[in-house]
Amino acid sequence: TITRNAAPADLDLRPDRRWYLVYTAPRREAVAEEGLREAGCLTFWPSSHKLVTKGERVMFDASIGTFPRYLFASGRFL
Repeated sequence: TITRNAAPADLDLRPDRRWYLVYTAPRREAVAEEGLREAGCLTFWPSSHKLVTKGERVMFDASIGTFPRYLFASGRFL
């Protein structure tokens, strides 16, 4: 099953806020997002959650980026 991850409730899309497109290492969007959040940036990673099961076994359970290797970040020091 695939479900879309919702945008964060605190996403600030005011026109005066600058957003940057961040190009990450392959399959490292989640790691980059976590690091940017710890640094105080607002982040948005458009993604979906995919769950693949075979019988009772979980074969794959992870988030997949809508745009591979990209996420959005906003902050004062970027």
